[in-house]
Amino acid sequence: MKFLRRAVRYLGIAALAAIVGFNIWQIAARSLFGQELPGLLGYSALAVMSGSMEPAISAGDLLIIHRKAVYQEGDVISFSDNGNYITHRLIGQTDGGFITQGDSNNVPDPEPVYAEQIVGRAVLVIPGLGGALMFLRTPAGILLTGLFVLAAVFLAGPAGQLRERVFGSRR
Repeated sequence: MKFLRRAVRYLGIAALAAIVGFNIWQIAARSLFGQELPGLLGYSALAVMSGSMEPAISAGDLLIIHRKAVYQEGDVISFSDNGNYITHRLIGQTDGGFITQGDSNNVPDPEPVYAEQIVGRAVLVIPGLGGALMFLRTPAGILLTGLFVLAAVFLAGPAGQLRERVFGSRR
């Protein structure tokens, strides 16, 4: 039982470190390198802001997208439109570009999407995590994350030793 608790604690710390690290990477890549949509190994993350792809993808979900050389009809793609990212299904192709449509929309998008606008194909949808990551990028989220990391480090180190001295070992 003690091993399981310790394993869960370390997995939680590792997950938090990965999320914080990825956010720091995205903020740094945008600021230092001017990357519009930073990614690692061809993968990027986007938070969904609207319900145009419901029920498959909802507002507040996190998308992991991967840049591909070729996209096919039926792929859910994310593309840049005047600095905004839109995620819709690719429903056709013409000489003028790709035709896209949100799953919950009645008509296709009015303008074709050109290959250079496409930033990737959705490969993973994580429900609800997009809103949380958007919060972590705000000043309040950055402050809260920093405080949480400091508290975790403090509680795992000196506070843990103090607890053992005061209350004794629980072994």
